[in-house]
Amino acid sequence: DYSFTTLDPDDDMTMWTFQEWCNSANSYAVQVTQILAPPPATPSAAMPGSVLRGTTDLDVTLTGSVIDGSGFYDPGTGFPHRISARLSGAGITVNAITAVDPTNFIMNISVASDAAIGGSVITVTNPDGQTRSSAGPLLYVERGTVTGQPDIMAVDVASDAVFVTWYAETGGVYQLQFKTDLVSDLVWRDLPGVVTALSSIVQGQDGTATNEQQRFYRIRRQ
Repeated sequence: DYSFTTLDPDDDMTMWTFQEWCNSANSYAVQVTQILAPPPATPSAAMPGSVLRGTTDLDVTLTGSVIDGSGFYDPGTGFPHRISARLSGAGITVNAITAVDPTNFIMNISVASDAAIGGSVITVTNPDGQTRSSAGPLLYVERGTVTGQPDIMAVDVASDAVFVTWYAETGGVYQLQFKTDLVSDLVWRDLPGVVTALSSIVQGQDGTATNEQQRFYRIRRQ
């Protein structure tokens, strides 16, 4: 008569089951069991992977590796316990997290002007309190002064595109260009679209690379 199983109303992922059982003659007790979901995915990559001191309102995409069914989970608004992340480096603040899927989420960060230089380990906590940390630093804070001259900081290759990230001057307009050979290819070619810098770090995308063995990139400020 006294048996009940439910989701935890605080995190929408932990299951609790309450069962009546006979603990001795003419007596009964209630057993409460907590059933945990798998832990978070293990953080394995951040894009972009580096940031300048003093950068604010920067979106960083975090990717995790799945181990035995692990994954990122967020119940959405209205729950007191949500997915969270922290970085080991001093001076980095996580402003907000936007869940994408069990292996990706976007964290919006700000970096203090006196933040510690170097790499930060990223730790993710699911709403039920289980945590997973990256095996090593994933996000690096660099010193430097942003000027009008663009400076490429990272080139990341995905399955269907190449992402080029560079330091920029906020408000500047930039054109991503490429060559397939620095000697025989005499002309830098524009990739579709221009990029307006909304912060000191911006990213352009090349979705036109096909079977070429190499491409060279440069950034031209308009």
